[in-house]
Formats: sequence, C-alpha cells, structure tokens
Amino acid sequence: MPESPLHTAVELGCLDAATLLVVSGVPVDWLNRTGQTALHLCVEKKLSEFLQNLARHGIDVKNKDKQTVLHKAVLDGWETGVRIAIENGADITARDNKHETPIHSAAIIGNVEILNHIISAAADNNIIDATNSQGETALVKAVVNGHLECVKKLLEEGADITKTLRNQNNLFHIAAEKGYQEVLRVLLDHDYTVTRRMINDLTADDKKGYGPIHFAVQNNHLECVRTLLAHNADVGLKTIEEHKGSTPLHIAARYNRVEIAKLLIDNNRDTVHFKNDIGFTPLHSAARFGQRDMIKLLLKEGADLASRTNNSTTAIDVIMNHLFKPTEFMENVFDSCISTNNLSLEDANCKVTVDYNILKPVIYEENMKVIVALLQTGNKYDQRRLFIHPLIESFLYIKWMDTPILLLFLFLTTIHYLFLISFTLYIMVVFLTNDLGHYSPRHYVWSTILFIGIVLLVLQWIRKADDNDDEFMFQETLYIKVKFRYLRQIETWVRFFFVITGLIVLLTTVMGLTGVDIPRHIASAVILLSWLDMTFLQYHFHDYGYYVFMMEKVTASTVKVWSNLYIRLCDGPDDHLILVSNIYLQVLFTFAFLILAFCIIFMLQFKFQEPFDGPFSALVKVIAMMFSELDYQTLMKQNKSKEFALTVLRITMFVFIIFATIVTIIASTAVIEPQKIRLSVRIRIMKKRIEFLGSLELFIQMKFVQKILPKWLDKILKEKKRNITRYILTPSVPKSNRAVPCSIRESICAIAENQNNKGMTK
Repeated sequence: MPESPLHTAVELGCLDAATLLVVSGVPVDWLNRTGQTALHLCVEKKLSEFLQNLARHGIDVKNKDKQTVLHKAVLDGWETGVRIAIENGADITARDNKHETPIHSAAIIGNVEILNHIISAAADNNIIDATNSQGETALVKAVVNGHLECVKKLLEEGADITKTLRNQNNLFHIAAEKGYQEVLRVLLDHDYTVTRRMINDLTADDKKGYGPIHFAVQNNHLECVRTLLAHNADVGLKTIEEHKGSTPLHIAARYNRVEIAKLLIDNNRDTVHFKNDIGFTPLHSAARFGQRDMIKLLLKEGADLASRTNNSTTAIDVIMNHLFKPTEFMENVFDSCISTNNLSLEDANCKVTVDYNILKPVIYEENMKVIVALLQTGNKYDQRRLFIHPLIESFLYIKWMDTPILLLFLFLTTIHYLFLISFTLYIMVVFLTNDLGHYSPRHYVWSTILFIGIVLLVLQWIRKADDNDDEFMFQETLYIKVKFRYLRQIETWVRFFFVITGLIVLLTTVMGLTGVDIPRHIASAVILLSWLDMTFLQYHFHDYGYYVFMMEKVTASTVKVWSNLYIRLCDGPDDHLILVSNIYLQVLFTFAFLILAFCIIFMLQFKFQEPFDGPFSALVKVIAMMFSELDYQTLMKQNKSKEFALTVLRITMFVFIIFATIVTIIASTAVIEPQKIRLSVRIRIMKKRIEFLGSLELFIQMKFVQKILPKWLDKILKEKKRNITRYILTPSVPKSNRAVPCSIRESICAIAENQNNKGMTK
C-alpha cells in the first residue's frame, strides 16, 4: 500500500501539514508499506506533538498486527507515548492478533513504570488476568521474561499466581526452567498456601511430566534448586512418561549435574537409593549415560553397586557394559577408598584408612552383596582382576575372620571331616573283616547313620520368597548357590558322583556283597572322590588354596616345567634346594587328603597284603611311589586278583601316576614362579572365596537357620558379628593392626602412597 500524504508529513516532520491533513479528513487508519498507520509512525519516531495532535482523530487505530497505538508505545518502551495514548482514551483492553492486551506488552518488555500507568488507567482489575491466545496472563509473560519488578507489581495488584497453562505448566515450572532464581523466590514467598499446593505439581505427559525441581535440575540451575528445597520441594518427586518416574537425582545423574546432586543428597541422603519405575537408582542412570564424575560422587555418598533393576540388572553390571575401560575406572574408584591423613607414610603419625562403605552400603546387613554382584558381571572386561585389589582382598580377609562366618565354616568343615573319616573307617572295617575271613560286624546302625550323613551332603534346596516379587530364590544349604556355572566346575561333579557311589557302597554292604570285587572297586572310587572333595576345601585357606588350583593350570605344561626345573636346579645356588624342599613339603601337606585316599584305595585293592598291610606302611609306600621308582611290575605280581580286578588296579595305578605327576609339577612351578599363572590362580582363589562367603552369609541369614539356633547362641553370634566399615593401619609400625596379612598391608600402603603423590601433584 503506498504512503499516504499523512505518512509523508510525519516522515518529513511537518507538524502543520499533518494537522491540516487530518483536519481536512484524511483517514488516520491508512497503512503504509510496512503496515503502520501515521500514529504508529509517530510512536516509532517518538514524535510526541504529532501524536498529541493526531490522537484526537482516532487513538485506537491498529496496524497490520492488530496493535493499537498504545500497544506500539508500550512495546517501544516510550513512556510519554503511553501517557498520551491513555490521556486520549486509548482502550486498555484492546487486543492484537495474538489476543494480547497492552498489559501483556508491558510485562514482556519489563518496564514497571509503563505497567503502573496501564494498571492505574484500568477501570477493571480483571484486566490483570486477561489471557492471550496461549492462555498466558501478564504475570506469565513477566515470569517468562524474568522481569522481577513487574512480577512483584502484578502480584501486588492481585494477579492470579495459580494460573496453569497448557500441559499443566505453571509459573513455578517456568521460573525454574528459565533459571530465574529471584523471580522463583518471589513467587514461592507470595502465598505459602499456594506454594505448598503447587510446588510439586507435574506438567502433562507431553511435557515430560516434570515438577519445578526437575526443570531446575535438568537445566543446571543450582540456585533455583536450592530455593525450591528451602521451600520444601519434594526431593523424591517422580516424573512421568519419558523419564519413567525419575527423581531429581536421577535427572542430575543423567545430565551429570554434580553440584546439584551434592545439594540434593545433602537435603536427603536416602535419595541415592530411590528407584524409578523401571528400578533404576541414580547410580544406574549415571552409569547408563556414562557420567563418570557422577558415578564417583554417588558411590562416595553410599550408592549401592548391587542394587537391581526390575530386570535384575545390577548397577555394577551397567557400569561394566556402558563405560569405556570400566575395569580401570573401578580400579581408580577402589584406589580412592584408600587414603591417608595427608602425611608421608614415613611419618610416625601417618594413618592409612581403608573405607569399605562402597562394598557395604548402609542399607544392607549383608557384607558380600556388592562383591557377589561384581562376580556375577562375568569377565568380559577382565574385571575379575578387581578381586585382588587390596580393598576387596582385605575386606574378604576381615570378613573371613567374622565370628559367625568362621564358626559356621569350622562347624561344617568338622562335620565333613568326621563324616569322611567315619565313612572311610566303615569301608575299611567291612572289607578288612571280609579279607581276613572274619564275620562282618552288624553294620545296620552304622549304615543308617552314614546314609543320613550322605543325604545331608546332597544339595538341599530351600525355597525362599523374594521380598520384591513372586520369584523364588534357591539356596544350597551347605556351601554354594546352585547356578548353571557350577555345572562347569569339577568339584560339583566330584560331589555328585561321591554321593551316588557312596549310596551304592552302603547298599551293597547292607546286602552283604562285600565278597564281590565290584563293590570293592566302587568303594575305592568313593574314597578317592570323598577325599578329593576335602582337597577342594583347601582353597579357603590362604597358604594352601594356591596349590589346589594350580592342578588345572600346570597339567598341560609337564615337559616344559620339568626342563625348566632341571636347568634351575643345575645352575642355581645351593640354598635353592632348601627352597625346593620347603615347597615340596607344603604341597604334600596340601594334598595330604588325596595321598591318604590313595593309601586306603591300595589297601583295599591289595586286600590288606604287603606292602599295603597297614596304614603306615601304605603311606610310606605311596610317598615312595610318588617320588621314586614306581616298581609297577612287582606290585602287579603281588596282586592275585582276577583279570577284571587287575584291570581296575591298573586304572587306579594310572590315576595315581597322573596325580603324582601333577603334584610334582605344582611344586616345580611354584619354584619357577610364573607370574601369569600365579595371578590367574590368585584371582580364581578370590572368586571361590567370594562364592563361599556369600553363600555362608545367606545361609546364616535364612529364617529357618535362625529359628533352629538356640537364643543364647544367636545372641552371641550377633554380638560377635563385625560391622566392617573401615580398616586403619600405621605404616611406621610394622605390627600395627594385623587384621590382614602383611602382603595385603603392603599393597594398601603402596596405593596410599600413590594417592598422596597424586594429591601433591594436584
């Protein structure tokens, strides 16, 4: 649309011409090329005299955006123009194409003086809460734009603070999302009744279902979070839909808002354990999105690595599967749990503290839950090496000395020893009396007792309802939780065949079949399996467990080890022979159970004839056979058995030769000290201890166990039970706090020194 003469007069600043034109009847509502009237042009150029003269001829004319002159003056922040428009009767309630009134415009620009003019001119206070096409009031506009003084003025004039927009968005949501802390504080302080009612309101589903505190957390507005918490915002408020019932700490964990997370935790320390609708704790969320700083903070504040989601995924499992180099990360986390009092380790006053809270969250009575959860993550990222970290090693050692665990282990081991000894004696007596031609004793009572003993060794399954769902947890009453991985372990099959063959032997002896060779051969197998089972228990002892697991590692390296040993003995110093002798004695003691088993087997197979006519002579002969000439031909000639019995004897001799070779190799390998083998075996020993201790702990906590224990014993066990939270030692005093072995203490001190050096570098 072309410029009118009136527009031209205003543009050129010709007041007389403009006055003459309007008096002559030139319309004031004509629009120029930009869609403005001459009056809007006066406002734009801030020509007060022009506006005063032209206003008398139509002050409420509108431009292309349906804005009146008053709208234009307000938006341009021209207070004089606003006053002129109002004095000339401008419509305060006029609306533009967004359905906004001049009071909306005043709130948008944040000019409180202009706002005062409009409010003073309003004949109806309802104009304060007039809404635009989006349902927004002037107060909403003031909050959206962060104009604090306008917010205060509108609240003083009675603006509705409870106004809710689409998606259930209210003023508190807006201020928190924008980060206007002072505006938020004014809103919260205006009416405490309203504040209490609306501070925890959630937005609609399509707006994430956030409360004000969620918006503040996600957008990293620390002071807004502080203000909301000071006004009793719910730190455990859950979202809906997209974030699946997440608390503010879940949001902080996802977006790595570390400082805000500290504030939330200080407000309520239990929030680190809150779960969302899918069972995620904040630690799960931080791990899922790879937020390392947040993970460290949450672990420091007591987050539980063993906490499970609805799908039974632990937090440590999420860490292992969503972080780059997770094992190295967890090693650093474990290192941070070892600290000093900022003194050199050589200082007499230096104290090294090992904090176990990361392994034992305060919400659980179980000490082994976190370590067992780590075990269950597998070894995809070589995380099994974490088992030999001093933090875990020292914890397990102290846990092992925990009175209830130690007493239960000793009790079960004693029962096992007594049973095996009784079972062995029973078999020897039955076959000895038969071989010597005596009548077999009445063994019905003994058979019954031993049958009960075997039944007790069978895997007992206890069905226990889980506290969280309808699933059931099965627990073996003696040592281990039965899972699929146990089927791949040799000791599981040893125990299984021991039970089966033991029952067969009892059955044959009760039926009086001891004169037949087959029961004798089965009895030999039972003896070997039973004492082999006892050998596997040696892994629970610090000094001997190593050699048990060396069997698997060194069998394939027979030739290489023998050659290396020969070179070592030929070239080494004389005192090396003393070292070799000591190691051989230690290995012999470790496998004493199997040596005794072979003694008994040979006594049975040779029918208690020379050179196996007694326990001592059999022991001497077996040891001689292990480390000197086997004398196979002579032994076979001495046995007058039938061909089948001789075949069984040959098989027995073959098994014995393999066993003797393995024992020799283990002793030889121990002298050579291959680091990789030792490290691998050490990790596996720790794995076994974790499984054993975890199962014993669950066994002690079973309700039926607690019911059958005498009250006085239960009381003693509870009083003696250690609350393992930390371990403190003084490096300058070698004998200080010997709760753990010297090697572990040295490893702890090494990490503490490294932590000190890092601190000095920083």
